[in-house]
Amino acid sequence: MILHLNAMPWRFVAGFLNPRSITARSFANPKVLALTSNNKSARRSAR
Repeated sequence: MILHLNAMPWRFVAGFLNPRSITARSFANPKVLALTSNNKSARRSAR
């Protein structure tokens, strides 16, 4: 993102760089990273 600051809206960049903003907190949410574990074979076989 830092390399493409001129391609993004300035309000989004300002919100992303502010650690207390909703934008920054939502992108730093660790639960989003846990979604990649849904591709495990045990879970696919249960579905």
